[in-house]
Order: sequence, then structure tokens, then C-alpha cells
Amino acid sequence: MDIKSLIFDMDGLLIDSEELYHKASFDICAIFGKVPTDEVFTRCMGQKLAHSMAVYVEMMDLPVTPDELLSMMHERMVRDINDKLKMMPGATDILKFYHKKIPMALATGSSTIILDAVLKKTQMAEYFDVIVSADVVERGKPDPAIFLHAAKKLGVETHEAIILEDAQNGVIAGHTAGAYVIAVPNRFTKGADFSKADIVVSNLFQAREQIELLRR
Repeated sequence: MDIKSLIFDMDGLLIDSEELYHKASFDICAIFGKVPTDEVFTRCMGQKLAHSMAVYVEMMDLPVTPDELLSMMHERMVRDINDKLKMMPGATDILKFYHKKIPMALATGSSTIILDAVLKKTQMAEYFDVIVSADVVERGKPDPAIFLHAAKKLGVETHEAIILEDAQNGVIAGHTAGAYVIAVPNRFTKGADFSKADIVVSNLFQAREQIELLRR
């Protein structure tokens, strides 16, 4: 396979942020006497954060607007990112390995506010040729818009790219975009439907092995 680019999701793939999101969601909803359900989390996995907050307000009948809830989540997540965020196993390894070997993009469903906090904490911006947040596209995953945008900025066609994702919505988006998709489920997404992925691996170390096989 002639691989001309790698496009990475961020949350739950490169950074161990899903638990932070879960804890923040529970704590914020508890303010209103509510408990988020698995159905809510499933609907929101891989989605733009702004869209997710609208889902929370609608499905849980919260007495705030989506924008107000988004502001609360931003404040909480930026604090937790600064204090608690860690990279996922194999993340730094795979980024260092392909840095300057294959053009790489970061295409995240997170907002620019969250993205900036993550990049400041992890210092991983140096590895990417292109970085795009959910704020640059109108529709979030499973719509392929963010991957199409990232590929265009890299100057490649999506069928020349490998997309790495941890969430079902992201895998669907990558498949729809026409890329080769490697699914790397985490403990929160391992029960999802990854039938649209070209291959499913257990971690980023295995993802790197698969990429190397494809490059031969």
C-alpha cells in the first residue's frame, strides 16, 4: 500500500482522556441531580463536544442550554487536562517513529479550547504537519468532513491515508472518507461495532506493526 499520510484521532487514542470526560460528565450532571446513562455516552462517543452537550441537555432534560453546559465542561476539562492527563500506551512511540517519515495529521472531535490545553500539556504538536479541531467543520463524526479536511490540508487523497481511531463514529467517518481505517478500541469503546474498520488491533504498538506490514 502506498501510504502517503497518517491521520490520528486524539481522545481515547493518543491521550487517556475518556475517563476524564466520564468523571466530568458525572460530576456536572450531579449538580442537576442527574446521572448520565450508557446510552448518552454511546451517542456522544467520537462526536464534537458541542454536539455532545446538546445530546446531554436533550436526553437528560437538563435545566441549562447546550452552550452553558459546554462552558462548564470546558472549564472542568481544561483543569483536569492540566492536572491529570496522560498519553495512551504506545502513543509517544508511534508519533516519534513516523515523525518526518510520513506526513501526519491530528483530526480531533474536541474543541479548540480542549485541543490547545492538550497540546500544551503533552507537547505533541511538534509531531504533526496538520492539526485540526472539530471547530473547523460544520458536522462532526460520523460525518467524514474532518478527515477530508485534514487530508486536503496534507495535500493527499483519503485513499492514500491511514486513519487511526478508537471510537465507532470515528471509524465510520474514516471508512466513509475512503481511507484505510485501523481501530484501536480502549476500555470505554471496546464493545462498539467496528465492522467498518479494515483491521482492529489492541493497542498502538500493534497499530504500528500493522502500518509497517502495509508499507512493505
